[in-house]
Amino acid sequence: MNTNKNLEISLYAHLKKQDYARFINILTSICGAQYKKFQEYEMGLLPIIQTPPGPARNDDIMIRLRGNYTHASIKYIQKWQLLHFGKPDERFNSMYNVRTVTDSLLAGNNIHGFVGSLGFHGRHEFVRKGVIYHYNHALIIKVYEIYKVAKRMDLKSISPLDSANSYVVEVCTRRVSQDEVARAGQELLNFKQKMEG
Repeated sequence: MNTNKNLEISLYAHLKKQDYARFINILTSICGAQYKKFQEYEMGLLPIIQTPPGPARNDDIMIRLRGNYTHASIKYIQKWQLLHFGKPDERFNSMYNVRTVTDSLLAGNNIHGFVGSLGFHGRHEFVRKGVIYHYNHALIIKVYEIYKVAKRMDLKSISPLDSANSYVVEVCTRRVSQDEVARAGQELLNFKQKMEG
């Protein structure tokens, strides 16, 4: 029996701008009117010393540094999340994504120096802005736009990644154990079916 709750089950979808209002209406009718706005900065980090080019480089670990923000400066972000996402479990690819997620909470204003001391450096960065809904205390639904960051770590330099201003829909379970994958996955599929009508 594996009771270590480190697996996340997820589904993703692309949402056109013209479909946003209708989608949110359906989401609200299923989840309720309570939602939270969010702005999230993320930087992808790679080892400073990488494996030489070739297939083996795919095994290099990439970690992510993520923080919610309310000001236009990274220096005001005091709480960070350091994450590593495992490769998706191919047994479930036809239905949903299942992967291991390892994360740690960090605090302070010299996070990038800390990450550098671990042997990693920033590779790419972006911002998500959108809303978060919850369903049945089991699913977290995020609907957001992605923004590119033109000037390194400068949140005033962001612009939409997609010129059509489309949205990403991300539906994730709370972390579950291997023994709970089937049940949680079915809950995810049931939610998808409700959204599709």
